[in-house]
Amino acid sequence: MPREIRPLEILTTKDTQAWVKQRVINVIKSYHNAADVIAEPIQNAVDEVLSAEGIKGDGEVRVTLNTDENSISVRDNGRGITSADIEKWLAPDVGSKRADFLAGLVRGHKGVGLTFLAYGFNLFEIESRTADEHYSVRLEHGRSWVEDPTT
Repeated sequence: MPREIRPLEILTTKDTQAWVKQRVINVIKSYHNAADVIAEPIQNAVDEVLSAEGIKGDGEVRVTLNTDENSISVRDNGRGITSADIEKWLAPDVGSKRADFLAGLVRGHKGVGLTFLAYGFNLFEIESRTADEHYSVRLEHGRSWVEDPTT
């Protein structure tokens, strides 16, 4: 009778962190076009507006490119993202749009867009307002962490 093994149970925290970092690197490398930094947040905003229920008036997505500050701002009037969800969704391969994608309501669904934006650059900020909360999150040095061979 073959011996039962559980290879994933022997992984250490360090092993897991190394795997996550490699997955983040693979996500960043999967984006090949300079326009992805604009397309990804716009797609997320459009998906949110299209799938949100109860929007007052028309769905709206507003994009601001600030060349002096080298920044992009994308705002929408969707339902917002809870702080608990944003913490999960910045990790690779974690998302919530699969059912909406299968129903043809949204384009994105793989759970890598926010990972690309947060760790592909050295400054990522998100502000959200839901029915229950208003918060902002700032992640600095994401790209530096990815490129640091000692972490």
